[in-house]
Amino acid sequence: MRKIVFWMPRACMEPAGGFKIVFEYANRLAKDGFPVEIVYPMIHYGARYDWKHAIAYRLIFLWRLIFKSYKPAKWFHIEDSIRQRWLWKLENYQLKEPAVIVATAIETAYSLQNYQSKYLEGKFNFIQGFENWSFTDEQVIQSYHFPIKKIVISTWLKDIVNSCGEKSVFIPNGFDFTFFNVKNPITDRNEYEVICMYHTSALKDFSTASKAFDIVKEKHPQLHVTLFGVFDKPDLPVWYDYYQRPEKELFNKLYNNAAIYVGSSQVEGWGLTVVKRCNVGVPLFVQITKVI
Repeated sequence: MRKIVFWMPRACMEPAGGFKIVFEYANRLAKDGFPVEIVYPMIHYGARYDWKHAIAYRLIFLWRLIFKSYKPAKWFHIEDSIRQRWLWKLENYQLKEPAVIVATAIETAYSLQNYQSKYLEGKFNFIQGFENWSFTDEQVIQSYHFPIKKIVISTWLKDIVNSCGEKSVFIPNGFDFTFFNVKNPITDRNEYEVICMYHTSALKDFSTASKAFDIVKEKHPQLHVTLFGVFDKPDLPVWYDYYQRPEKELFNKLYNNAAIYVGSSQVEGWGLTVVKRCNVGVPLFVQITKVI
């Protein structure tokens, strides 16, 4: 079978939704018998840095190379048959057998656009969002014009690609229904129990959710908020609980305990944490976009 190579934008030691989807694809393709390789770069396309950072980055590069700390070993299991490689930059990658390469982020699409190899049999751009958080809107649009086949995970992304005069294939994300499931009946849950993801990114806009919780707390003192995330615990009122990187069983329990899931993201490619609430029977989803 043809080899499939996933180009990642960086190492991923911490949980991230977009990475998780790519890893799911890699594992399932490997189980189906495809040779699969995942490549992580230290430096992404267009990176600029001074001599101090150049030294620091090279030390970090060597450290991760020696201890293989670029792998998501602590939060996601990668099939043993999958080769994981750590490179200084993706442009240094050398194909030694026929393969297709899948760009998994805009940085990797820019690296892939001019990449050539006698073994390269196809280029794909796996688009999971309108990635203008580190590139401009114009640069994102430009990436859609690269001579690379495009795969999108949602219809709104397909509409954007189509509006650029380009073609794309819509493949909605799948979901592991054995990972999260209903264990606590909805009728047994506290109706004032809310669960929400904590994130420091402005795009996730947790500050808006926090303001909304304050307003609701004034009207409903019974409100209790459970947060989860990968970041260190922020300063929170006593009516919050925070769980950093909860294990699978605990994570499932937290979702099963909630009556309401609150999302405050300004934009989501697909909304992985939102979809989880369907599996565990969280009956109400609230999307907060503005607090007046």
